[in-house]
Amino acid sequence: MLPLTFGAGVTAYQPGEEKHALMKRADAAVYKARHAGKNQAIFTAAAP
Repeated sequence: MLPLTFGAGVTAYQPGEEKHALMKRADAAVYKARHAGKNQAIFTAAAP
């Protein structure tokens, strides 16, 4: 059996937000999940 781990970065769209800003936050969350260890899901909210 092959071991499998999963890391995810999740963010929520904010009304009026540009796609580029949304993708940048989601990418940062994935990076944090990868470096936090195995089987992590990181959620990030929009900056105020």
